[in-house]
Amino acid sequence: MNLANKIYYYLSDKEHRSGSESELFNILFTSNLKNSFIRHKILSYLLKKDGRFSFDCINKQWRAGEDVYSINLDTVHYCAVDVETTGFNERSDRITEVAAIKLHKGEITAHISHLVNPEQPVPQRITKLTGITDSMLCGKLTFAKLAPHLLDFIGDSVILAHHSSFDIRFINAELERAGYPPLSNPSVCTCKLSRRFYPFMNNHSLDTVAEFLDLKFVSRHRAYGDALMVINIFLNFFELFKSYGINSLRDLINFLS
Repeated sequence: MNLANKIYYYLSDKEHRSGSESELFNILFTSNLKNSFIRHKILSYLLKKDGRFSFDCINKQWRAGEDVYSINLDTVHYCAVDVETTGFNERSDRITEVAAIKLHKGEITAHISHLVNPEQPVPQRITKLTGITDSMLCGKLTFAKLAPHLLDFIGDSVILAHHSSFDIRFINAELERAGYPPLSNPSVCTCKLSRRFYPFMNNHSLDTVAEFLDLKFVSRHRAYGDALMVINIFLNFFELFKSYGINSLRDLINFLS
């Protein structure tokens, strides 16, 4: 029996189908690893892409559920995310704004948007790009204070983003600073989808894809406006999925790999 199956059958027999990371680690290994960060990295490697497991970032527990990757794309709960930052290095730069928009069955169901105190000055070049100034961020909550609300909002949704590695990398760096484990949600990158669907385009930036699809921004280089554009682009791609034989989340992930 492989390790993921061992955990799945163990959790399936429990009343709430969930267990702490130290509990699960002790099922798999004889040695007790006290470093919670490394323990989470190991379990995430084993369980994250399995599809039957989700991680509760608030209670820091893994839960055994249905195979989310087999779910039809029409019924998946999506959450588009976007961040604005003080720069492009997640280790030295910080988030200044974060937005998340939920999408289910083709309809936007909820959204959040927050300016974030980065605890460092916003460079002039970034202010020129985003319009976000130091004075706008003064007195706003830090990411550490916003993290529980953001994690609860995202839940176990499939994350949508354009250049998703950038947004998720920054969010995970902030989560690490705040003492939370990284996001373990499945993610779909609309930039990668654009490359697959429109290989003839010179580039696949958010602006270029939006212009090609004749979509208009509510606000560019602001977290909510960019996250909303991700939603609109993804809805346009949705019409192409069936013609490419993409019916489940697993089909979509494989299509992008």
